[in-house]
Amino acid sequence: MAGSQPPHALQALWWPLRSALASAWPRRGDAQMQRMRRAAGGGEGDMHADAAERMYGALYLSHIRALAGGRSGLRILDVGCQSGRLAVPLAAEGHKVTALDLSPDWLALCRRHALEQGVALRTVEGAAEDAAALLAAQRFDLVICTELLYALEDPCRTLRVLRGLLDDRGLLVTSHRTRHYMLLTLARFQRWDDLAVVAGAEEGRVLGGQHYGWHEADTLHRMYARCGLQIEQMHGIGCLSGVGVDGLAAVLDAATLREDLPRLQALEQAVAHRYPDAARYRLVIAHPV
Repeated sequence: MAGSQPPHALQALWWPLRSALASAWPRRGDAQMQRMRRAAGGGEGDMHADAAERMYGALYLSHIRALAGGRSGLRILDVGCQSGRLAVPLAAEGHKVTALDLSPDWLALCRRHALEQGVALRTVEGAAEDAAALLAAQRFDLVICTELLYALEDPCRTLRVLRGLLDDRGLLVTSHRTRHYMLLTLARFQRWDDLAVVAGAEEGRVLGGQHYGWHEADTLHRMYARCGLQIEQMHGIGCLSGVGVDGLAAVLDAATLREDLPRLQALEQAVAHRYPDAARYRLVIAHPV
């Protein structure tokens, strides 16, 4: 029979069935946005075990190792550690690592990965803004807080807490979303209202009402200064590629690579200092003042 319409006798059954199927199987863009919301809320997968996420972790680690300057035994706090993507490798390199996260499930995975690697680290359950109370009078040579601050409505409150945990000569390593990433990802899935929010401000409610920040470099300099911190360096994390939900994944999806993943990592490292505004994350290195 020509055309795609079902026979007239079946139409009464076909249209309700079609509507039910449409509700049961959301559009791909909607499903991807749900994944983005879950990821921002604490992660949807084990970052330590995922090959592509480990590559992005390696990009962070390359900068952290440069800051360590070959020293071992540094006191390191990883805030929002998830499953130990950064904490476990740093502990394996001989540093004294404390891993803090709000999720007991992520902390359990972090301990499991540490055990698998035969390394020791300390885990603490709690929110980033409560870190000072949870860790009492402890001070650290490095405090790491990646892929968290952009989801907080008051990142400065947490930055002040983290600053208070630094030794006098300690360094803070953080990351923030870029506007470029947000625009690219939202455009990929035609989220027009969210795109208008991102284009018109540096923070706001997107993805169904969730708060995000995508601050520009000059805004971050002022924000960190208000929190008693001075930014030393900025680098891009993921300038050339993304994973799954990223707009950058439409160009090159790191999750699909296998033997070429090390080559991508080398290229990402080579261009990180050139394009901090055009990456998945803007890596920030700061010291207390």
